Amino acid sequence: ELSWDAINIDFQVHTNWTDGQCTVAQILDRAMELELSALTFTEHARYTSDYYPDFFAEVDECAAERPEITVYRGFEIKILDRSGKLDISPEMRACADLVIASVHSLPTSDGGRAMAREFARDEAARLEFELARGMLERQTADVLSHAGGMSLRTFGASPDDYMEELVSLAARTGVVFEINSSYHSDSLETLLPILDRFDPKVSISSDVHRLD
Repeated sequence: ELSWDAINIDFQVHTNWTDGQCTVAQILDRAMELELSALTFTEHARYTSDYYPDFFAEVDECAAERPEITVYRGFEIKILDRSGKLDISPEMRACADLVIASVHSLPTSDGGRAMAREFARDEAARLEFELARGMLERQTADVLSHAGGMSLRTFGASPDDYMEELVSLAARTGVVFEINSSYHSDSLETLLPILDRFDPKVSISSDVHRLD
């Protein structure tokens, strides 16, 4: 029952305000060329980030000049621990249209953090799953971003049973599950039937950092 406009969207986009290579205006012009119906700017941020008022002001200004596309403002935020705690301040949360949460590093036994490559494959997958599950259980963000992404990038796969549990939990809690073309493109044949079976709300994103 979905319309074309409902899925012709991109709800994770990065600019040169953080680790992207393009300006807000360049991204919006490209989105209009592609005839997207809606787009969300989701820059990386942390609890201590202070750049976002100026960033949001630029987004608002550029969006006002391009009324043909619906534009939202948000953040991509790290999941810090198994409780689903996010690296975001209440002030940031209050002013964002959309907060997407992702696992970008894993907790170590000494209280630090490390990349997936520093762990055995099964351990990395389990830790990544536990952090994502904690966020879904406590509903600390609007969207779970690139589920299994660290395992997919580092080891080429994420266990199907973990993905099934995350999709099922997203459906039960109402947290949106992101279909991320940057991370999930090689696993869509497995992922799409899981999404079809549990039918969560979904967000579609490119996770774009460059115009190409």
